[in-house]
Amino acid sequence: MEEDVLGEADEDTLRSIFALRRDIVQLKRIVIPQRELVAHLTRQSHRLISENLRVYFSDILDHLARINDLADDHRELLNSSLEVYYSTISTKTNEIIKFLTLLSAIFIPPTFLVGLWGMNFRYMPEYDWVWGYPLAWLVMVAISITMIIFFRRRGWF
Repeated sequence: MEEDVLGEADEDTLRSIFALRRDIVQLKRIVIPQRELVAHLTRQSHRLISENLRVYFSDILDHLARINDLADDHRELLNSSLEVYYSTISTKTNEIIKFLTLLSAIFIPPTFLVGLWGMNFRYMPEYDWVWGYPLAWLVMVAISITMIIFFRRRGWF
């Protein structure tokens, strides 16, 4: 189970964890009352239970206690596996959000420039330049490339 969670965690893994947790809860619901009953039969004398049989009841009580302890241990393992699963999902989500944020940061300056130069004013000096359109493209591409280089040097992209 832990290898599944650490490897490629998917919804089937999550369903398996919840199914196992449900099984452990059901096991504990069965074991706890039986343990109490066997403990009662072991401690007190009954006319139907001889002294020779009490040894066996004591052994059964030990087995039920071990089963209960193992169920607790397995439940803790499943809970930690569930935490690892959620942590893995959170890490993947953070990576996706980081990528989308970087992509947005790269496209914000060109979007601003396109919006600025897309205004319909009559007297904008850039409109009369012969090289205005290619220069606008050059500025937008240069800003985008500069941001990509900056992000790569920081290890963000």
